[in-house]
Amino acid sequence: MTAFKRHYETHFLGYDLVFALVFSAIVVITAELVWGRSQVMQSLNGTRQGIYGALASIAGSLLGFSITTVSIVMGFIQVPQLQILRESQHHQTLYAVFFSTIKYLALAVALPLIALLMDRDSAPLIWVGYAVLAITAIATMRLYRSMWALQKVIQLAIAYRP
Repeated sequence: MTAFKRHYETHFLGYDLVFALVFSAIVVITAELVWGRSQVMQSLNGTRQGIYGALASIAGSLLGFSITTVSIVMGFIQVPQLQILRESQHHQTLYAVFFSTIKYLALAVALPLIALLMDRDSAPLIWVGYAVLAITAIATMRLYRSMWALQKVIQLAIAYRP
């Protein structure tokens, strides 16, 4: 195993965060340089409230599902098939992934709600929209990582042969 792969597997949450931020930066730079700020602002006129409302609603629903997933995994982790996971160093990593997802989904609910109050067609604040984009990208990466972790737990439980 290469040193980079080992480092990535140890610090994947940090790499995922950087990836989401780089993706957001590329989108922002492209929007600013290719379309121009005035075109971006004009495109958002009349749609800001709908976009922010939809993002907050979706993130809120996913937040509820993520919290429920943690509850299910906490009960499920006690089955004999998952003893190997309970005794490994990855047991804490599993919860770190889930709680990081919950944290960023909570931010992905709060920031669009704040944006509803701050970013108006009559007084636009483009940086608020860019911040919502970034937190949505991060929350999406965290959600992907939670699904990945849940899949690994289920694979362990299914593969167990006493």
